[in-house]
Amino acid sequence: MPDGWTRVRLGEVITRTSKRCTPEVSPSVRWIGADHLEEGDLAVRRWSTTDDPMFPPTFSYSVPSGSVLLHSRNPKKVAILPFDAITGEKLFCLTPVDSSALDSRFLAYQLQSDHFNEFVGRWLSGSVNKFLNWTALAQYEFALPPIEEQQRLVNVFSSFDKEQSALRNARTAAAVMRLSVLQALDETTEMRCRLGDLVDLERGVSYKSSDYVEEGTGRPFLNLKCVTRQGTFSAKGVKWVRNDFMPGNVVSAGELFFANTDLTPGRLLVGAPFFFRGLEAGEEPCFSMDLTRVRLKASDVPVELVYHLLNIPRVRAEMRRLTGGSTVGHLRLGGVPIIEVPLVSDVLPVLARLRSFEALEDSLADHEKDSRSLAASVRERLLGGGINVQ
Repeated sequence: MPDGWTRVRLGEVITRTSKRCTPEVSPSVRWIGADHLEEGDLAVRRWSTTDDPMFPPTFSYSVPSGSVLLHSRNPKKVAILPFDAITGEKLFCLTPVDSSALDSRFLAYQLQSDHFNEFVGRWLSGSVNKFLNWTALAQYEFALPPIEEQQRLVNVFSSFDKEQSALRNARTAAAVMRLSVLQALDETTEMRCRLGDLVDLERGVSYKSSDYVEEGTGRPFLNLKCVTRQGTFSAKGVKWVRNDFMPGNVVSAGELFFANTDLTPGRLLVGAPFFFRGLEAGEEPCFSMDLTRVRLKASDVPVELVYHLLNIPRVRAEMRRLTGGSTVGHLRLGGVPIIEVPLVSDVLPVLARLRSFEALEDSLADHEKDSRSLAASVRERLLGGGINVQ
């Protein structure tokens, strides 16, 4: 290690800040859960209030502003809390014992490092739902530079965060413009039809934990975790089930789906359409009851158009109104076919405009991904003392 750096264990330099409390039910008291946090993003961009019907009754811990949050079930979710909040026991809430020796922002970046992720991989407990317990977390060792060096490193890391935030904001603006095109289409098109006139809907199959097998030893299984908050498919959420599990439930690349089960505050995922683009290994997966497959009735209707019709803000709002349940939201699928959608006569110009905004969103997402990759590479070298920051 460079001169002046020391090696410490996490449990020696931090303390846990969460305290048991009886939460007040109020629109001004905020709570934070796992679904509010994003992997690789230290900012808290979403939250809910305790008067929300989705407020979990098990959330009975108060956390002060400035705490570093680390989710025990998904330790890639790290954030710095910018306000006082209520949370549950699955979030570790940390702060330095001595702020003159450890900067809390430096701690957050350290918990984002590959070095920490490798440690987590060795210390996760549990079988199906793995988690990191406090005893293991406290044993994590890392190189700690002097406080002045920590602050210089934080400034470097923050510059990458600002670039990624600007790219994210630009991507959000492009998405808003795309949705405005869809809203205008919905408001100005006089001809209507029911969604059920265009498509058939097929819900996936139910399953038990005993149906799961080790990754790569059975058939891939698409489920709710395959749907991102942006309404896209993510292979990271794929599970694996027995080879003989529901052979008639096979999925092909290019098929359209939407989520009909939702765990997020505000029902962000229910009705979110996405295309299954296939898996790298080429296996044919099956899909769970948390998803619905959308199949065209008429060959003259492009599936791409149906995807956009499902993204119309009014249609998404109607999907949410059809969703019941407290903690877990379940879409009443029988009501979906009667939702009215615009009957588009001149399809090609509409699709061309929507594609242009999608291409812009994809380009900005690629730039953000490249920025994250570069930031991670620089962060690893800096945290390991491989570069001297002046």
